[in-house]
Amino acid sequence: MRRGATPPDSSIALDLATPGLHRVAGWNGAFEVKPVSRNGIAVDALRGAEVRPRTGGEQFQVAARGVARRLKKQYQAHAVAPHDRCAPLLFARGQLLYVPGLGIDARALAAAGQPQARVRWIPDSSTT
Repeated sequence: MRRGATPPDSSIALDLATPGLHRVAGWNGAFEVKPVSRNGIAVDALRGAEVRPRTGGEQFQVAARGVARRLKKQYQAHAVAPHDRCAPLLFARGQLLYVPGLGIDARALAAAGQPQARVRWIPDSSTT
């Protein structure tokens, strides 16, 4: 999201099950989806993806053995600049899957053997 831009205030349904760049209307960027053999999100979850703005109170878990902490605290711990914290959050069925600047929520990692993909947010300034 560019500085000064206002993100949409509602969720957007998005099918991210196919590899490639998926532009997100109103967010000035795209999700890049690439198949991987491990450490990805289940492709089935990406079929029912939903992009939402940050509303506050979201919990993010960095590592499988870690604890979920407020997104604000995770941003601070990982030195994500304030202007980079307004990118869209990726959910499926109410579960947080991916946060730009932090990565995949550990609770959303696909089980071994499941078709899975890596997701990355690319702001427009990086896609042109």
